[in-house]
Amino acid sequence: MHMAKMILRGSKEELAAAHDMVYRCLGCQPGIVSGVSRKRTNEMEDTNAPAACDVCMRIKGHGGFVARERTTISFTAEMICLSCSVKYRRRVCTNCGGTSARGVIGKWRCKELFSGGRKTCSLSHARLGTRDMEMATWEAPTDLQDAKELPSLLECCEQMWREHVLSRLAVPEVLEHQNELKTFAEIEVAILYQRFPGRELFTKPPKSPNHRRFVSFAWAKIRTRRDKSTPEWAQTSQDTKRADQWLAYNMRRSTVLFPSNSMLCGAWLVEWVIPDRTFVVDSLSPFGSVGVDERGGLHCREILRCALAMLVEHNTKYPDDLWPAPEHLWVVMKNSELTARMRVAEGLQRHSFLPLDEYLARHTTARKDMFRRDVCALAESLAERRSRADDEIDVLALHMGNAMTLEALERRTLGQLRSSMRKAGR
Repeated sequence: MHMAKMILRGSKEELAAAHDMVYRCLGCQPGIVSGVSRKRTNEMEDTNAPAACDVCMRIKGHGGFVARERTTISFTAEMICLSCSVKYRRRVCTNCGGTSARGVIGKWRCKELFSGGRKTCSLSHARLGTRDMEMATWEAPTDLQDAKELPSLLECCEQMWREHVLSRLAVPEVLEHQNELKTFAEIEVAILYQRFPGRELFTKPPKSPNHRRFVSFAWAKIRTRRDKSTPEWAQTSQDTKRADQWLAYNMRRSTVLFPSNSMLCGAWLVEWVIPDRTFVVDSLSPFGSVGVDERGGLHCREILRCALAMLVEHNTKYPDDLWPAPEHLWVVMKNSELTARMRVAEGLQRHSFLPLDEYLARHTTARKDMFRRDVCALAESLAERRSRADDEIDVLALHMGNAMTLEALERRTLGQLRSSMRKAGR
């Protein structure tokens, strides 16, 4: 009976060492108490040790390698159970980075990402690193609906979202350790076939004049591996970088909807419900460190800057109809056993986001009816995907301050820019 497949790695001399493989499956020998022996100098030679698949980490039996003629076993062995050898690509994708417990560089991914006999997976392997980047914020759909670049922009959003979902979910660390999604086909049916969340909001008007919707895009310049030229941000001294032009050491503020020679690396949607003073927020990278990473903060601050500028203009023009500043930022979560979703919720709570009941208890200016699924089109779109129709939505909320002003936000933006440049040594 076959139990697993083994990949042995070592030099020609190491692999030539005479040895025997002594393994027993759980059906033949369910459990063995492994004793301590002074004769054993290598854990691979303990034939009573549990034998775990290096892909799914499940115990498949017991065993090890036994050297002949008192030779020493110096090679390493990677064990792949039969189920994983069919479900995942047998050769790790070295372009994806990461290192296994056996010291092998790369990650195991679903075999569907290695179509056509390719040796690396089909996901993008571009590393952002210190590339030139830019960010632009737009009101949707006002600024987008007649733009000739909109079809191409939506295609970029779809591609970025699809790759993000597959890079986070189509891996054994997720598929083998929960019951919500178990196969690549289930990821396609449950998530990918719906297309990226909020797609219709790029052209659909808000519910009323008391709603405003914004979207921000982050772009990174495409650089070939052979391009050794100095990026633009490194050619600009720290002293000349102004907060009205730069958001981070390598990221400019932009007014270009679809920059040339660039790849989309981030997109955020926000709907501002003006009477409620609320910001509903979502990212097209839902399984990443949403709201936690540096660029996530940049997206939210840039959208808030646009909202506050709009508020100042309105209040100056209509002093009898003053708009209040946004105060409550919230996200729609999904109760899920997926580790990727759980990590997002934990990360948000480490950064001062609170479950709704606790948030309402701490902030008396907030009411529960401000956080319903029907308060705006973005909340409805997210609730449709992340909860059943008869369920209350799961909300995490963050307090942005009682009276945020454009001047205060600009001071904060300047501080973040200086901090970014210090970290980069610029």
